[in-house]
Amino acid sequence: MNAPPDDSPDAYAFDRDALAEVFVDRDALYAVLRDEQAGVAVLEITVPWVAWYGVYFWLTAEELALLREDKPAFDRLVRSYAQDKGERLHTDRLLLHQGPGGERHPASRPRRAYPVGED
Repeated sequence: MNAPPDDSPDAYAFDRDALAEVFVDRDALYAVLRDEQAGVAVLEITVPWVAWYGVYFWLTAEELALLREDKPAFDRLVRSYAQDKGERLHTDRLLLHQGPGGERHPASRPRRAYPVGED
């Protein structure tokens, strides 16, 4: 059971199995997922390396809106996350890095992206 995000770093328990698919782009190797209990939007990026693995980031409401309003801009944003893999630029958004040496960044504090009424 995931609690709504708050200011403590461990308040959000990321569980891939508890997420529902919202949008999948198989060609670009990403999916937008939703944690229905916490209202958190999650970007799942598949990295096609020796052993394919996933990297997960939380999205803001503004970033999520790009998916509906400006798909090319959202795709550029996804490429930025995919290139970085949470190693330098997006460490504060990293939920889980399943690749070599990967983990959740301690500064990552997911915020609600879906309005409360949509839960």
